[in-house]
Amino acid sequence: MKRLIVSLMALLMMASTVGAEIKTYEGVGVYYMKSTSETLENSKSEAKKYAERDVLEQIEIYVASESEVRNLRLTEDELVTIAAGIMSVTNVHYKFSTSADDKFMIECRLKATVDTDKIPELVERERKARLGR
Repeated sequence: MKRLIVSLMALLMMASTVGAEIKTYEGVGVYYMKSTSETLENSKSEAKKYAERDVLEQIEIYVASESEVRNLRLTEDELVTIAAGIMSVTNVHYKFSTSADDKFMIECRLKATVDTDKIPELVERERKARLGR
């Protein structure tokens, strides 16, 4: 009997992880240095931020919609999405060059993995935050 219970517990644990999926996405961000007084580190950070935004746009996860209607007219329509909490950056590569108008350009290419197993937790957290308004 103990062996049967242990087997069932193991089967349930494996079944709960079957739905989880880890996907890999690639993002690209380009940043042009505005002046010679800008530091390279700040410019790289900006390029990386744009690359991360590129990934987030690819994996956008719809969470909530809120609409406001006055006098039978839609006055406000808000869509809330989350994804940053389930993204993990794995590889980052920078490429430096100059543009046609002699601006210093930094291109950031990164790979990020997304763990879909964390989605229910983030949805619940967002729901609680919105109810707490």
